[in-house]
Formats: sequence, structure tokens, C-alpha cells
Amino acid sequence: MSEASLRTLLIVLGLVQLAVGGWMMFATHSFGETIAPFDGFNEHDLRDFATFYLALGLVLLLAAARPGWRFPILVFATLEYGFHALNHAIDVNNSDPTWVGPAELAALAGATALFAWLTWITAPRTQQRQPPGTG
Repeated sequence: MSEASLRTLLIVLGLVQLAVGGWMMFATHSFGETIAPFDGFNEHDLRDFATFYLALGLVLLLAAARPGWRFPILVFATLEYGFHALNHAIDVNNSDPTWVGPAELAALAGATALFAWLTWITAPRTQQRQPPGTG
């Protein structure tokens, strides 16, 4: 992937995180009814979760401009989305309407795969050392 494409993708992913976090923070009831239709509604908890998305969005935007930040931020994003997908897999049949659970699980699994791939392509590569006297 070219540097320009990677930067663009990180910016888009950062903006998506900011949009989700903003929706959770500032239109909590709308988010809860549309995306989080599970048992019980807790406005405070949804705003707490929003802080994660807002922070991840900002650091992804920073990582677009700072290549050295990319790998650790993407490792974190992969882990968070992986755990988030696992949690949705456990509760996949508990949403109302029922189609939301599988749709969210698929979206989270896809995001996990995307973040994992980006982590892999940005991983630091070590150069193989030459034996003394051969280089």
C-alpha cells in the first residue's frame, strides 16, 4: 500500500471513530435506539464508551501524520475491536430487532480484520544481520 493510501485510510478510519464517538456522546438516545438495542439503556455508560471512540479517532488522525505512531495504535485498535467483536458474538441474539446483532458482529469482525491487516503492514521489520566480516 502506498504511503498516500495508508495516510488516507487512517484519516478515514479516524473520522469514522470520531463520528461514532460524537453520535454516542451527543445523541446518546439515538445511538442507543439505533445501534445499541440491547437490554437496558444507560446513558452514562454510552457516553463513557464514546470517550474511547473519540480518543481512538484522534490518535488515528495523528498516526496518519506520524508513521512511528502507527504500529502501536493499530495494535491497540485491533485488540479493542477484537474484544468488542467477541462480546458481540456472545450477545449476538440479544438485540431487538434481531438482525442488528449479526449485522453489528459482521461489521466489528470486518473492522477487526482491517485493523489487523493495517497492523501487519505497518509492523516494524528487522533487517537480518550479516555475520561479521561478510557485509
